[in-house]
This record gives sequence, C-alpha cells and structure tokens, in this order.
Amino acid sequence: MPAFKNKEEYERWKAEKARGAKETGTEKQINQSRSTLTLSTNIIVVMAVMLVLITATIVYFVVKPSPQAAKNEEVAKPSPSVSTPAPLPTKTENVEKKVVDSMGKISGSIFATMQSGDVKRAAGTEIVLIKEDGSLISKYEQLQRDCRTEINPLFESYMKSNREVSDVLTPGRYSQGAFASTHEENMKRQKLYEDATARCFTNIRVLLSNNTVQRANTDVNGTFLFSNVPFGKFYLYSQFDVFNNKLEWLEPVDLRANEIKIDLSNNNKRKVITY
Repeated sequence: MPAFKNKEEYERWKAEKARGAKETGTEKQINQSRSTLTLSTNIIVVMAVMLVLITATIVYFVVKPSPQAAKNEEVAKPSPSVSTPAPLPTKTENVEKKVVDSMGKISGSIFATMQSGDVKRAAGTEIVLIKEDGSLISKYEQLQRDCRTEINPLFESYMKSNREVSDVLTPGRYSQGAFASTHEENMKRQKLYEDATARCFTNIRVLLSNNTVQRANTDVNGTFLFSNVPFGKFYLYSQFDVFNNKLEWLEPVDLRANEIKIDLSNNNKRKVITY
C-alpha cells in the first residue's frame, strides 16, 4: 500500500482501486460471453454443414438409377448419330416376291364375223389354257389327220344318203317302200358319221386335258380371263358353233409380261375336222 499524505488521497486511491477491480470483472465477463458465442457459432456452422452433406447424400441415392436400369435405358435408346437399318427380307419373302413377279394374266374375247358383217360373240363358251410341252401341236395335228381320214368318207356317204332321200321324196318318184329303205340307210350312215366324230373329239380332248392348266367360260360379251398364270408358252383352245359353221382354235400364247390380250376370231381359227 502506498503512503498517503492525507485522507483524501487514500479515499481517492481506494475508489480508483475499486473502480479498476469492477472494470476488470466486467471485461472478464465480456470475454467469457464472446468465447461462448464463438463456440456456439462454430457448433451451428458444423451442424449446418453436416445437414447439407446428409441431404446431398440422400438425394444422390434416391435420384440416381440402378446400374441395371441405366444399362437397360442405354440399350433401349438408339444412338442419335447411327440410324437403325431396315430389316432385310427373309428368304421366304424373296421367293414369294419372285413367284408373284413371274406370273401374269391372259385375257381376250371369242367372236365370229359373218359375211353380212354381223358379229356373233361366243357367250358362255368354254376355253381351255393348255401348257406347251414341245410335242403337243404335233400330236394334235396327227389326231386331226387321223380323224379326217376316218370321218370325211363317212361324211360324204351320209350327205349322199341325204340326197337319195330327197330324190325319193320328189313328186312322181315317191314310193313308200323306196322311202323306207332309203331312210333306214340314211339313219345308219348318220350314226356312223356321228360316232366317228365323237371318238375324234374325245381323243383330242384327252390329249389337251393332260396339259390343261386352267379352264374358263366366257361372259355374255364373249370375253375371258386367266389369272395367276406362270410365265411360259401355252395354247388357247376353244370351239364355237355359229349356225352351220364350226369354228375351232388352238392359238399359241407366249406369256412374258404381266398381261397379254389375244382374241379368237375368224382370223386365227383352225381348219376343223369336218367340212
């Protein structure tokens, strides 16, 4: 303790000491408060950082797809820089297309032009599409020759018998006995001629039917159509009776396009078996 000159100095010293002690305690409290505040702030910052990290981790694992899902998505999604090629046609599709491309249609009409200029159309007439086998036409023509050899004499005999019947019926020459015998002979000759003709046409039809591809009947206008015909060589066969005229056709057809049209008329008819 310092020496004081008087009581006033002592009191002043004492007051200053008390004030100093008071100020020292206040500063200490302030410092402690600051330390506590700093510690609390640090704790809050650490907790906030931890909360952010936890939140980011949860979001990452929830939003991120699984490896298998990501792989599937990558496979399903085509690359934008590579175009997906069209599927190649199968072998069966190629064969079917080739078959379709090798087939066509044959159409036309059947008619006869009379000497008067009148056109008779063959409505409801059968027409046959026949495949050419290399020997068909020669066999057909041989049958025609054989038929003419057999039929023509019978036809001439039958016509002669018709004239004899007409002579018997001439006024002034008629007798019942002569007519009866002449008529009976005429009927025999007619049957011989008709039977021979039937045999010839049967043989021809058998020959043609062996190579028949399709059959059709003409409509009311005499037109016909064969569809889905493979490319190749064929014949069109048909017959058309107009009054006392018999028309017959065996017309060659070479189908190489999608459709071909051929008419059967007086211009391309064949010579029939009988005159």
